[in-house]
Amino acid sequence: MIIKTKILLILLLVFSSFARGASDEAEKLSNFLGKAGSVTPDISNFIDVNNLLIEHQDLKLNISKGKIVFVQPILLGTETLTIAAYFEGTGDFQFLPSNNIEREQLNRYTKSDSLTRPFKSVFLLFSPDFFHQYFKESTNSSGTFDDASMANYKSMLESLGGESQNLYLFELLKSISNPIGRPFLTALINTDFSESFIYMYNPYSSEEVQFLRKIIDNNNPSFVLINSYSQYSLDESYRSINGRNKDQLDIINYDIDASVSKSQDYKSSVILRSKVLTGPTQMVEFDLGETIMVDSLLDENQNKVIVYDNNKINGTEIDRTRKIGAILNKSYSYGDTLSLKFYLSGKLSEKNSGDIIIYAGTNWYPKYGQRERAIYDMTIRTDAGTHIIGAGDRMERKKSGDALITTWRVIPAASSATFLVSDLMKFRIEDQNEYEEEKIKPIDIYYDRKTHQKIAAYRESEQVGIEDSVYYEISEDVMNAIRVYKYYYNSSPNDVLAVTETMFDYRESIPGTVMLGYDTWIRTDPFGNEKLYRAREVARQWWGVEIDYETYHDKWITDGLSLYSSLLYIQRVMKNKVFMEKIQEFKDAVYSAKHYITGIEAEVGPVALGHRTFYLGKSKTYESAYNKKSALIFHMLRNLMIDFSTMKDDKFTAMLQEFYQRYRGKNVTTAHFQQIVEKYTGIKMDWFFKQWVYGTDIPEYQFSYTTELIPAEGYKLSGNVITNNVSDDFIMYVPLQIEFENGNKAIVRLLIDSKDYNFVLPNLPNRPKELIFNPFESVLARVK
Repeated sequence: MIIKTKILLILLLVFSSFARGASDEAEKLSNFLGKAGSVTPDISNFIDVNNLLIEHQDLKLNISKGKIVFVQPILLGTETLTIAAYFEGTGDFQFLPSNNIEREQLNRYTKSDSLTRPFKSVFLLFSPDFFHQYFKESTNSSGTFDDASMANYKSMLESLGGESQNLYLFELLKSISNPIGRPFLTALINTDFSESFIYMYNPYSSEEVQFLRKIIDNNNPSFVLINSYSQYSLDESYRSINGRNKDQLDIINYDIDASVSKSQDYKSSVILRSKVLTGPTQMVEFDLGETIMVDSLLDENQNKVIVYDNNKINGTEIDRTRKIGAILNKSYSYGDTLSLKFYLSGKLSEKNSGDIIIYAGTNWYPKYGQRERAIYDMTIRTDAGTHIIGAGDRMERKKSGDALITTWRVIPAASSATFLVSDLMKFRIEDQNEYEEEKIKPIDIYYDRKTHQKIAAYRESEQVGIEDSVYYEISEDVMNAIRVYKYYYNSSPNDVLAVTETMFDYRESIPGTVMLGYDTWIRTDPFGNEKLYRAREVARQWWGVEIDYETYHDKWITDGLSLYSSLLYIQRVMKNKVFMEKIQEFKDAVYSAKHYITGIEAEVGPVALGHRTFYLGKSKTYESAYNKKSALIFHMLRNLMIDFSTMKDDKFTAMLQEFYQRYRGKNVTTAHFQQIVEKYTGIKMDWFFKQWVYGTDIPEYQFSYTTELIPAEGYKLSGNVITNNVSDDFIMYVPLQIEFENGNKAIVRLLIDSKDYNFVLPNLPNRPKELIFNPFESVLARVK
């Protein structure tokens, strides 16, 4: 995750001016945060430190010698609290993640799975329990705070305050108000090697531990997230990799009334209705796009609610988000209902071609939790003369003066909803299948040929032409993909599907709408790349909309299934040759994926790390390798289940159908999927998921064999497989195809369970003519 660092004068920015009218308790919390945001050193509160060892979860700070100055105490109600300290001197720190997958991730980017560095300064932000444990009995000493020390102090303070993805003080105050588990701690550490690291432990997060490293990219400093994990994920079964769900709210419904103009101006009111899952709850965080401002926030009693925001519309990227905090006017208990009404304004994004395409994105309303499902009721006001495509079902469409007013409903509950406004031309495509029962429902295509003629003219030097019938080809791919997925998943979209272009690189799956990048509207290439792309985006209606993932550790399931579904489509319409070419392309992409970040070369991480495999620099090769490896996992499972005597994959199809039907309308975990896989393979599959989902090993097989005629018995086939580049306990079922001189074929599965594996196949009735180890690219492996 890239976190933008901004230069701030105080740790966190101001509170919204509309906070008057909040309760006394909320004002008390607000005042505390306001003062904490401008903390200054208390130069009368120095302590000498010698040989102090601070241990906290997976961090050790071994302070050899130096001075600590505490910040000015802050009043919370009637209680005076010390929440921060600054150290200068000598010492070293050690960070050792408590599970293997994170140790490997640390090693990937620091060349060490247990990071040890000497440091010269540390800024600590902590809860009272931490202060009492390490500093309560300390004795004051004399000290000075010179200009150099003050400059470094301010610089470290600014580094923390510039991170829009973390509300450090807000999260600290939650821990102070209602402490749970181990004390809150954030440590910003400057080493002797001019490196900076942040260690953060937030007991309210499902992944309590985070570890970040500062990088300089094009003279722009930023912190990148290297490690993030739960304190409960300690063993290597990965059963607890998602941590414990600590959501405070269960979102029931979003009721949104929004307007957007041709010039991108956006205003809305958003009513969020929820039930409280854990209490006491008085401080709640939301995600909101960087281009959107919270003008005011009211509770169910129409009292103003304090909003804590550390980024006042400084961003311009539609897919970037920030954290905002709400300090409620009272403390809510388990089972209570909570209703909040946000008033928002800002800008939405548009394409830059003279035509109108305004896309709301994913964070145009305050979202609680990235994957929380809710019912959406939306009223969208746009300029008359434009088209609007929204998530879910359109309930009403009417014109009022110069405005077009549409209402939408997303039900069953979905994890997000959005809309797109355009002045593109609309075409309705009807299925011409002569069998009524097999017909696919109509598809609405939103497309502007003139725009693409301009694009083709602009790119004439690249020999980019435009095909007049491309939108018919797109509708054909969409309809045929739906037919293939209906077969595999025993389901099809319920209503008319909208297919529209978008100029954005960002992809978002929304119920009932397929968004396709502008390149695919120009022409269809003969290699199947455009068909693959279109089919994948259609597949997201199944894997991404109807079934979503629980946490980013499970995202590989929906990403992999949407991409592998498109391969199944390619196999149907372009046959096995092109299908196998694509499989080989995918494998090559996984083999070659490397990423360079400020001079560091790193291999792609396990798919269980989701976006963390490629967010360190937003590497496209990393993202591609992650997606393709995720798809190849399903290819391996398909070949593991296939009946080689009939070449039917009925088990694989039945598994996908049951998985889809069981979890339709829900969020899935890797454990859910493994359970289904084990049902259809009939064996425990821990080894498979450990290797391919949570691991990075890719085997290299060296295969050799001999044949011998045994009189009165037949031919004996003796083989040897040497496995390299994997751990000692790596195992895999690998098919072996035997072609006999009489033209017959046979396929057997070998369980390669050692690095030097020998096998014998006796009594073969005919002489083997050719052997193919790992046919159909059944295993992601190199074969020599």
